[in-house]
Amino acid sequence: MQARHKRTRRLRNRLAAVLAATGVAALVAGSVVMGTVGTAQANDNGGPPDSTGQPEDVGQPDGAGKPEDVGKPDDVGQTWWFVCKYVGTPGVDERLQPSGENPIRVAANAIEGWQDGVSVGDSFEDGQGRSRVIAQDTTPNDRTDEPGVDQCPSVTPPGTGSVSVVFVPDCLATNAWRITNSSSASVAVTYTGGTSAVTIAAGGTYDFTTGADVDSVTVSWGGGGTGMKPGSAHAASGADSTNCGGSQTVVPPKPAVVVDTVVGSDLDCEDEIVTTTTTTTTVDWVYDSASNTWVKGQPQVSTQQQVRDATAAECPAEVLPSESVDVCPNLAGVQEAVPADYSMVNGKCVKDTVEGFETEKPKPRPEPVLGDRPDAVPVAVPEALPTAVDAGFGPTGAVPQGSLLGQGLVGGGLLMLLMAGSMQMGRRERGAHES
Repeated sequence: MQARHKRTRRLRNRLAAVLAATGVAALVAGSVVMGTVGTAQANDNGGPPDSTGQPEDVGQPDGAGKPEDVGKPDDVGQTWWFVCKYVGTPGVDERLQPSGENPIRVAANAIEGWQDGVSVGDSFEDGQGRSRVIAQDTTPNDRTDEPGVDQCPSVTPPGTGSVSVVFVPDCLATNAWRITNSSSASVAVTYTGGTSAVTIAAGGTYDFTTGADVDSVTVSWGGGGTGMKPGSAHAASGADSTNCGGSQTVVPPKPAVVVDTVVGSDLDCEDEIVTTTTTTTTVDWVYDSASNTWVKGQPQVSTQQQVRDATAAECPAEVLPSESVDVCPNLAGVQEAVPADYSMVNGKCVKDTVEGFETEKPKPRPEPVLGDRPDAVPVAVPEALPTAVDAGFGPTGAVPQGSLLGQGLVGGGLLMLLMAGSMQMGRRERGAHES
């Protein structure tokens, strides 16, 4: 009997030892698993303490995100401009170049004087004639918005001078001559025997004398740089002016040229331009030798047009009517606000007084009070108690699968240790009873 009890005790001791050893191993394994899971979570939540928590810089391809370098303001020579080409002599026969591309696109360093800066309106001379800058090319890669030839400034055609010269008998030993400028502008003239040009105002005259041996003179005007077509006039003295003999006819002074100017403007707000038309009618006088008088000649009509951009005052922006909200649909007209002496009652505007008496207005609703008694005290509703997670004692979010495994191992290890301890304590109690 005692031998059987001894074998049973040895078997229990061995089983308790196995349970204790297995429990310790499970505890160690569970701790390792939970520690690994905790480390992984720490890395997922921002990395180790020395990590900055910033996303890794994956870099960008060279030049990514940088705007294309279109030229610095101080690098004028690398900018591009549109210029209009002209041919001919300015003031004589200058005109837009009829052949080839016009306007053309050129680099700034091809423009004369570009070192001092290039601006719209600059003009310069080249091998073919004169050129004028009309715009800068700010989008070199887009050729769809290039200006057309219609944006090239027109050249004012040279005026036609109306100048005459006549012989003025003076019954002296010299011959007298009179030059008359019938043009609408000043004209610089040269004449036979003159040493320099003489400028005669519009409608003015200029008298000069020559020797008696000069029986004719020629007057010239206009030409390159004068803005007027070249012209000339000739006059002869006829009979010797020194032999008046009392029968010489004296020519009366020539009247001033009659100039009538009419200016009209046409406003086009669709294209936002203003076209100004100037019509000038000039009537010169012609000498009638039969009557020894000056008579009006044929009228000469000239027209000039100038186009400019319309101002904001001339073409104001269209203002669309704003949509109004009628807050009193029961009243006539559109009421954007409740009128004076009116109140809003049930969605309608009601006049405050009727025949001197105040109308009944909606009474304000009483504030809700808990309980039936007037002195009832509102019952405070306690706030919800924080959970273990809110208090910071429990895990947040979903529990990782590895954490569950670790917790299971630790729990199993503890259970085995408790069982082993319980077996040992039971053995001691039985031993005490047996003894």
